Order: sequence, then C-alpha cells, then structure tokens
Amino acid sequence: MPRQGLLVNSGEDTIHKNKVTEENMTPKQKRKNFWFYHKTHFIVGFIALVLVAWFVYDWINRDNPDYTIDMITVDSYPVDLLHQLEDAIAQQGDDLNGDGKVVVLINQYTMNPGGTGTSNANLEMANYTRIAADLESKEVVLFFLDDTNLAYYQSVEDQEPLFAYEDGTTPVSGATDYENMGYSWDEMEALNSVNYTVNMLNESGDDLETVDAEPYLEKLRLCVRTFGEADMENPDIQQRLEQSKALQQRLVSAQAEQAEQGQ
Repeated sequence: MPRQGLLVNSGEDTIHKNKVTEENMTPKQKRKNFWFYHKTHFIVGFIALVLVAWFVYDWINRDNPDYTIDMITVDSYPVDLLHQLEDAIAQQGDDLNGDGKVVVLINQYTMNPGGTGTSNANLEMANYTRIAADLESKEVVLFFLDDTNLAYYQSVEDQEPLFAYEDGTTPVSGATDYENMGYSWDEMEALNSVNYTVNMLNESGDDLETVDAEPYLEKLRLCVRTFGEADMENPDIQQRLEQSKALQQRLVSAQAEQAEQGQ
C-alpha cells in the first residue's frame, strides 16, 4: 500500500498534541528547563573561572625571588624547614629586583641515583626533567646537593663537571675530590648558626614534638654551577654568576660581611 494511504482518515494527531513548547512555558518552567540541559556546562565553566581567577591572583601576589636555589637530595626535606632555610639565606642577600625585600626560593628535587632504599620512579623522572630544564635555562646558579647527587651530576657522561671548586674553577672531567667542590654545611657560618626546628611525631606516635632539624642540613653542600666560554659572553649569565658567588661568600664568611656592613 502506498505510504500516503496509511495517513488517510488516520484520525487526529495525538502524539504531539500535549507537547510543551518553550513558547507556552512559564518563566519558572523556562529556568528549570535551562538548568536541566545546561547545568553541567555551567558547573564546569564556573570551576574553570574559579581556577583562572586563583592562578591570576597567585601570579599577581607571588613574590618574585631575588635568588633561586635548586636542592637535589636523596631525602625529602619538610617544607617548613625549607622556609626557615630560605629566610636565613635571605638575611645575607641583596634586593636584586628592587621590590623592597629579599626573597629566596628553594626548589626541592628528590633524586636517588644509586637506586637504594624506597623511591618513586615517576617522581624522580619528573624531577630529573625539571632539573634538566633548570640547567638548560641557565637561570639557576646556586645548588644545594648531598654527596650522592653531587657525585652523580659531576660524572654525567659526555658532559663537563657541572659544579665548581671553592675558588670558582671548573674540575677536570672525572675529578672525585668532591670535598673541594662548593662548601659544606659546617663552612657556612651564616646558616649553621641558626636554630632550625621541625615538628615530628614522638616515639609513641601520639603527639608532635619540636626537634632540632640541623642533622638534616648537615648533609648539604652549597655549589655554584659552571658555565662554558660561550655562556660567559652573555651579560645576564655573568651578572647572575657574580651575584650568586657573592651570596655564597657571604654565607660562608658571614661574620666578615656583617663587620663590613657595620662600618
């Protein structure tokens, strides 16, 4: 039978008779209908807007550091301890960006090149990538390292040693006299004279107690990275290197620096 014949005398169309259209909705029904179909988009958009606003606020109010130091260690250090260390270093620094205050930022990277003990492979890979980016950008000149990571980064294959001797000269490839590279914690008078504390669980595990945190820091050496001849032709790198060396010397000979400032 032709399709048209099926519609002849088929009676009144009741299928769409009671369909509610937007034209005959009340304002309340329109709002309810809009929310039903668009609430997911609205919620996602609102969350995105809040995140953007937070990032903008954080960026506007973030202190621009005068000095950035990378800390590469096997052990992870408490954030509160890092803030104490940043404050102690800032006492010897200069207001390089002219914002009226001295700000030090320590980037903490946990790396265990020896592979002993517990480690998070994904975290270490991420840290390795970030360290490589810092080294490539040449923005970071000062580094805190423990013995394990100093030995590792000084012996990277097909690469000149990354960290200088105390006098600023570059070690020969394969040099292992790490005790002469950078300065040990004991040599940094401006830092080892500060009282560092952290809150840790007591032996019974039922309460926090304040303990001396200096044993954590005694493993550190403060090193200045090396640069090639081509890098040293860049005025910005020259300036960062001079500023970083000056800070390093103040941390090592704080008493002499303080005496000079008092004159």
